[in-house]
Amino acid sequence: MTGHDIFLTLLLTAAFELVTVVLRLVWHLKSAVVQHKAHWPRTHHSYIGLLVVALAMVGYLPAFIEFRIALIVGIALMASDVIHHAAMVPLLRRYGYDIRMVHHEAAHRYLVRWSGALAIAVGVFALLTPFTPGSWLIPMGFISRVGKKRSRVLMQRALGQKLYHRAKIAKFLGND
Repeated sequence: MTGHDIFLTLLLTAAFELVTVVLRLVWHLKSAVVQHKAHWPRTHHSYIGLLVVALAMVGYLPAFIEFRIALIVGIALMASDVIHHAAMVPLLRRYGYDIRMVHHEAAHRYLVRWSGALAIAVGVFALLTPFTPGSWLIPMGFISRVGKKRSRVLMQRALGQKLYHRAKIAKFLGND
C-alpha cells in the first residue's frame, strides 16, 4: 500500500465511524434491531471488512472491483469497528451517554452541539480561504450550538427589531 492508499484508508475509516455514530445518535438506530427486522444474522461491520479483504486476497472479486480498492474498503471497515468498540463506546459511556438509547435525547443534544462547533470552525476556515461559499456554515453552527430560541433573542438584539423583521430571520429560525 502506498502513502496515498493509507491516507484513503484512514479517511474512509473516519467516514465509516462518523456514519455509525450518526446512525446511532441522530437517527436512533440500533444495529441489533435493524438486523433482526431484516432477518440478517448479528453482524459487526468488521466481519464484512474481513470478508472483503479475504476475497481480495484469494482473488475472488468481481471484475469491476480493483484489488487495491477492496483492500482499502475492507481495512477501513475493520478499523472503524475496532475504533467504535475500543474508543467511541467507552467514551460515550464515560460521559454518560447510554448507547443502548435509554438516554438518546442527551446523546442527540451532545452530537448537535459538537457538530455546531465543527460547522462554525469549518465556516470560519472557508471564510478565510478561497472556499468562501462554505462560510454559510457559521450561522448554521451558531444556531446548532446555542439553540433556536437563544439565537432568535441574540439576533434581535444584534440587528434590532426593524432589520430582524425585514430580513425575515424569524421565518428562517421557525417556531420552537
